[in-house]
Amino acid sequence: MSKIGADYEEVKGMLLWNNLKAIHARAEDKGMKAALAATISSGRGPWCVAKPEAPREALQANIEYVCGGAIGDCSAIQEGASCYSTDIVRQASYAMNSFYYAKGGHRSINCFFNETGTKVRDDPSYGNCAALAATISSGRGPWCVAKPEAPREALQANIEYVCGGAIGDCSAIQEGASCYSTDIVRQASYAMNSFYYAKGGHRSINCFFNETGTKVRDDPSYGNCVYPS
Repeated sequence: MSKIGADYEEVKGMLLWNNLKAIHARAEDKGMKAALAATISSGRGPWCVAKPEAPREALQANIEYVCGGAIGDCSAIQEGASCYSTDIVRQASYAMNSFYYAKGGHRSINCFFNETGTKVRDDPSYGNCAALAATISSGRGPWCVAKPEAPREALQANIEYVCGGAIGDCSAIQEGASCYSTDIVRQASYAMNSFYYAKGGHRSINCFFNETGTKVRDDPSYGNCVYPS
């Protein structure tokens, strides 16, 4: 390779790295690592994975970003661990998905990775490697739920707020999904708890909802409906 070509490759790599850091500039908060340790694949997703056609140097940059100090847990992809692989797409997918859930919620921007990430509904787990998903209850709580006595119109407003564009994931309470219910308290509770965890941490203000939310230690999951925690 000529010196010009080598210089170009070096500059291209630096630009890729700088773009990645700029996109995730807020990834300095490491407080979500503890929450991440409480999550395991539920088979419901979604998951954030690497695009198979993504440039290998871009995927390597993603791995180095997440595992080098950003929010995320890469212990499972260390050599000898359950998710270690010589396939860089698998390695990058695990790291990127770890970051995606450590950031809280299912926000697409957290799976962007300079256009090398994509969200999928098919569980990417394989063998003894379980991909992280925030939709399984750790049984540790706390959870944010609707107060049973709260006005129904206020609970409906909470659902519309969370599901209409705020941080949170309402896919599980759509008709036919695992947490759908005709009980508005249950519907609102799931939406409010989704918002609570998507915001990160256990801050009481994120469960306020104009005095209609309350934090509980008893797992509100029921049947096939599992609340994030």
